[in-house]
Amino acid sequence: MRDERAAALEREFDEQVCRHRVEVADYVSTHAAELAAQGIHPEGFALPLRPMLLTGGQLAHLQQAIDVFWGALLKVFFIEYGGDIRRIGKRLKLDESIVECLERNFAPERAVTDLFGRSDGFAVGGNIVFIEQNISSGPGGIPAVDALSRFFDAFPPLRSLREHTTIGRLSPLESYTSLFNGPGWAGTTIGYIDAVMPDGSLWDDDGLRFLAALSARGIHLVDLTAKELVCRDDGLHADGERIDRVYRGVAALGLWHRFEELAPVYEACRRGLLHMTTSPYEMVFFDKLLLVYLSDPALSPWLNYAERRVLANVVPWTRFLRDEPVTYGARTLPVPDLCIDRREELVIKRGNGFGSEAVVIGADCDARGWREHVDTALAEENWVVQELVDAPRVRLPYLVDGDVEWFEAVPMACPYVVRGEVCGLAGRTSVPGGHRILVGAGAEGSSAGIRTAFRVG
Repeated sequence: MRDERAAALEREFDEQVCRHRVEVADYVSTHAAELAAQGIHPEGFALPLRPMLLTGGQLAHLQQAIDVFWGALLKVFFIEYGGDIRRIGKRLKLDESIVECLERNFAPERAVTDLFGRSDGFAVGGNIVFIEQNISSGPGGIPAVDALSRFFDAFPPLRSLREHTTIGRLSPLESYTSLFNGPGWAGTTIGYIDAVMPDGSLWDDDGLRFLAALSARGIHLVDLTAKELVCRDDGLHADGERIDRVYRGVAALGLWHRFEELAPVYEACRRGLLHMTTSPYEMVFFDKLLLVYLSDPALSPWLNYAERRVLANVVPWTRFLRDEPVTYGARTLPVPDLCIDRREELVIKRGNGFGSEAVVIGADCDARGWREHVDTALAEENWVVQELVDAPRVRLPYLVDGDVEWFEAVPMACPYVVRGEVCGLAGRTSVPGGHRILVGAGAEGSSAGIRTAFRVG
């Protein structure tokens, strides 16, 4: 992702930050309430004062990586497992109730252009190295990213750059807005499934913010939470109102404890009376066990040379965590021995773990604790071991106690994909001196920054 043109603009941007220190502080203060409403703390390390600046060439390179990366994930299912949910469900240890629901009610997405989501990765050596794929239609983070895009659009240093450089916003909300106005969606009544916890409370208020942001653009989605859902011969009804399509704003993992509540939705999908975007086949496509097929050439003979070359640059070394020999570097040894021998270089992850649960970084454990985690993962049989990405630190400006200061932090670069197209980037940024790997570190809003991106040139 590194580009000399973008790097030069970053340096010029920082110079403009220095030149406009007082104006920058005043601008942040003026927009404090707007940012706080989106959960972004306007001062301190939650708000790095430099967005990501990307050239057209960088975006094209990223689009190619996504096309190959997500396309290869689909190939694991359709080629390696023949599109058989029962075969891959057994490998991924999906509950029988989930397999039965998918098999009975839904058809899997077959093309990258059918998929939505936000992959998480780190910019390393000219590429984004993806540590997980996060294929889901959920709108996580989109309202905050859009608020940041609007905030930086008139930011004094960026305004100065615009005097000689074309700069455009990269806000995924615009693409989601286009989706709901597109063919098959325009004029329909769209139901929205929000993220609800087993106790009935909301997972967070991101979904409500998403609905509000769409409403401001003239798009109304019917929130299906706590409504009476009934499948009739003419389709799904929510409190008597007919629903034409359903947009799923919750990870598929969160659907199953609501099976009885959402059964009419599933029935309508089975009968062809309703379409869900995207299907709960996300349970397959987001599982980290699929990354092993992309990383180990012996497991994916159906990938061509060009695909392998891209994947070698964008997927870290990943193997199944089970008692069998693997080659890592110049050595071949059993996986458990490798984990113990190279603890500080590795991270283990449960394939279907969600929200950074079941992610253990060797460097963050003592030897005894790490061995216990490895033994547990071996027994569960659905974990992977992955090389820890050595993410470089960058110097970023922050507003601290009313003044601009620079600190080193580790940034993530997370592209949003809508209908297969990269439509924006967001990223989390570590707190200076904090964890070098954000995913798995358990960093939450106030202890991590958030960034957005602009296209330059």
